[in-house]
Amino acid sequence: MSDMSLAMNETDRLKVMALLSGVRDGAPRVLSRAVNKTLDGVRTDADREIRSIVTLKKKDVMATFSTRKASVRSLSARVVCSDKPQSLIKFSTSQRKTGVSVKVLKSSGRTVLKHAFYAAAAGAGQIWERKYKGRGQSARRAIAYGALPKKYRLPVEKLTGPRVADIMGKPTVLKKIRNQADERLHKNIDQQLKYELSRL
Repeated sequence: MSDMSLAMNETDRLKVMALLSGVRDGAPRVLSRAVNKTLDGVRTDADREIRSIVTLKKKDVMATFSTRKASVRSLSARVVCSDKPQSLIKFSTSQRKTGVSVKVLKSSGRTVLKHAFYAAAAGAGQIWERKYKGRGQSARRAIAYGALPKKYRLPVEKLTGPRVADIMGKPTVLKKIRNQADERLHKNIDQQLKYELSRL
């Protein structure tokens, strides 16, 4: 699991409190709205940073995020990324005669997994690999896996790629997301403060 709490600029907080000192719950109302609006942007920024590294789709990355929102009584908020290793089929893959071609990291080339294959499980497609690797090159050419005795075809193992949380938790990635979050929060506090003052 990887999580990130929002850090509010103290200058922004004091400014809001000073300008709304005479308004009941004015400051916490402005700050909580600004924080919660920022949360959506943080997820968007995190998704973009993560998908610049791996070949996952947006829906698969976004599905790993959850948020704890702020309230007037508690301004604490955070974005949490929690998941299991992603099924390899969610990355860039294609079936070849020689196996399954895979590209997980955008910075690397494609790799062909010679003993891997597509198959459905629990209604969803997965990529599997036979633990039996064959009895030498000549035997692999002479006998197809489907024709091998069951003891050679099984067991199989479902293949997975990296966890989204591990990618988000990398210091370089987390630093970029934090910097973008700080900028978003500063702008959102300013916008929400102007809106609150316009209602007085």
